[in-house]
Amino acid sequence: MKENSCIFCFEKNVIFSKILKREYGFCSSCGGVFVKKSDLIPEFEQKNRYLLHNNDLNNSGYKKFLENFINPVLEFVKNNDAISENFSIFDFGSGVKPCLCELLEQYKKKNIIPENTSILNYDKFFAPENPFIEADLCVCLETIEHFDNLESDLLNLSKCVKTGGYCAVGTNLVPKTPLFEKWWYKE
Repeated sequence: MKENSCIFCFEKNVIFSKILKREYGFCSSCGGVFVKKSDLIPEFEQKNRYLLHNNDLNNSGYKKFLENFINPVLEFVKNNDAISENFSIFDFGSGVKPCLCELLEQYKKKNIIPENTSILNYDKFFAPENPFIEADLCVCLETIEHFDNLESDLLNLSKCVKTGGYCAVGTNLVPKTPLFEKWWYKE
């Protein structure tokens, strides 16, 4: 892919705009928005930023955020008769503290999911030793927007989903310009 192409659709209908310290590509073909590769945040800075996050199940707002993501996903999977006694869930990009995994452990105790559900996680900074596994359900919450090598990262994500399994991705939607320039999440 060439530097002036869209990282999503590979078209060359990209307009670059410098906003604060970074240059963003706006694709007029697919609507994709991305940071120019040369302006990506170095990994050590990314990790330091994540260490500042206060994600914890004792934070009722954060717990509600996780529930708002996972509950409809589990409901969808249940409605498709896909949850069995040997169900497996893989959290791809679990963060500093694997809060979603902790919440799912609570769900096992409440019989929301089967008690012997296998719950595993991976995070490139905080759980890199955990291997990718094929799971019945792979979840990727607030992670995909941080992929710095989209093609290989999506390939790795897809390897974590069993044939016939499900992948649920959650992220913030990008606001339209000029709101994008003031959007806190892009920083």
